[in-house]
Amino acid sequence: MCASFFSRFTKPKPHIVESPPPPQIAHGPGMQVPEYKNKPYFIVASVEMGNTTTKCILTGVSLETGMSYVINKTVKMSRDIRLPKPGETVFGATLDGTELTRESVTELVRDTLLESHENAHLDVIKDLDLSSAAQVSLLRWSHRIRSGILLLLWQTDA
Repeated sequence: MCASFFSRFTKPKPHIVESPPPPQIAHGPGMQVPEYKNKPYFIVASVEMGNTTTKCILTGVSLETGMSYVINKTVKMSRDIRLPKPGETVFGATLDGTELTRESVTELVRDTLLESHENAHLDVIKDLDLSSAAQVSLLRWSHRIRSGILLLLWQTDA
């Protein structure tokens, strides 16, 4: 019996790729600051709401080295969305039957985005570079995208 005989009974193992953490800059003993706080980085947030989870991934690209790093990941359960308030229109439901309204989804996405930035010690206004995959070539629309994000962040309950 040779080794190749047993290899047909084993399944191939998955290759798991992990993102290295962003480099740290030492400012004396015990004082380390992430590199993206002091050096030029292009930081983008990706927020996605699915049937089961809502995810926000902050990705930073060093403009000096071109290296890309995952700065922070925040995952929330979509079923934890607030219940619809009176007068809100329900447009759908999650897999477990939680009803969704435009306002409740907006609040969940906003809170997930803010929590991810707080965990990374970033400011949404100063540190986030806004873009849209559908409008990357239309740079003149960037002020509209920024306005939409700012409205999403500062939307208050009536």
